[in-house]
Amino acid sequence: MLTLSRIFTVCLDIGYYLKQFKESIIVVLRKPQKPDCSKLGLYRPIALLNTLAKTLKAIMIKRISREAEARGLLLKTQIGVQLGRSTISALNLIIEQVRIIWKTSLGEVALMLCLDISRVFDNVLY
Repeated sequence: MLTLSRIFTVCLDIGYYLKQFKESIIVVLRKPQKPDCSKLGLYRPIALLNTLAKTLKAIMIKRISREAEARGLLLKTQIGVQLGRSTISALNLIIEQVRIIWKTSLGEVALMLCLDISRVFDNVLY
């Protein structure tokens, strides 16, 4: 574990990302309950990323977000990568904005556009 810590520290200190961390294995899986195997759209590529690279990336994200917060670079509306912010924070922010609109703009309507992207990857061209 000490060696891994040293590798990560050196990578961060000199700003170098090891070539091995950039490699991944692509596995192609057939979508379930699709009997016809002749169509390309019936397969889903899955990238298996290097676990050490994911660990280093998590460390980098934590350091960058901590620094950005300390310097006041993130907006109140920025939910991702901030400690203590979650989906509940995003919902509370939406509710707060709607209430502000109702209070300050009599007769105005608060509109919100919501997109369901849960099945978007089934239709992406590779």
